[in-house]
Amino acid sequence: MTEKNDATIPLIKHGQFAVMDTTIKSTDVMWFDEMSGDYGDGGRTVYLEIKERALSNDPKTELKPMDLTGRDVRFQGHDARGVFNRVALSTKMIDQTKGRVEITLPRQIYRNEGAYQNAEFEVYEVDGDTRISTVPVGFEVYNNHAHIAIGEMAPFSDEFEALKAKLETATVDEVEKLNAKFSELIASVKTTNNNVDALNQLLATWTQNIADKAVALLNGDNQFTGKNNSFTYPVSGFMTGITNK
Repeated sequence: MTEKNDATIPLIKHGQFAVMDTTIKSTDVMWFDEMSGDYGDGGRTVYLEIKERALSNDPKTELKPMDLTGRDVRFQGHDARGVFNRVALSTKMIDQTKGRVEITLPRQIYRNEGAYQNAEFEVYEVDGDTRISTVPVGFEVYNNHAHIAIGEMAPFSDEFEALKAKLETATVDEVEKLNAKFSELIASVKTTNNNVDALNQLLATWTQNIADKAVALLNGDNQFTGKNNSFTYPVSGFMTGITNK
């Protein structure tokens, strides 16, 4: 686990942007105070300026902004309880040529109190998902004692959650394509075998839900057996049975 006193690289800011030095060693850590937050926090936004070395091996050469054209940035790491978390869909490009992005971190990042065991921002090619560079960072989740910190052990990936949402309403023909995307996502999680095993288990569960008709299919015959099924908007189409107005 990386504590604040263990961080070896000082965090430098350029205005509101934290400078992410992609040339630091994987064993070095930049402590990122602005990422630290209370248990249950959600919607925390961090601003990054990704930099790389110019075409020179001289460490004294000034860093230059990394051109993020065709690239993207995501966060991933293991929290204080060793639970894997990954955020990739909330990255917003502010200035691609200057390497400037903002990333909004969801509540799931702050669900287990303590310092993250390891964490990093990863720059990758959008087409092909090739990893370009990583920047190790450290931060901490605090218990503000406003509520009981129960903690959660299920891994979180916003990409996985988005695919799962599509799977819930997929047609039979779409399920196979979505499973292929799940496989690509799981293959890109290289941090530890535990991450892959956990995500595979989540995929197996939701695939079984489709097979058991535990979720509705757009082109399937669905039977809703619950006592209170709510439809937010008017239902359009042919209906039989009893209605209460």
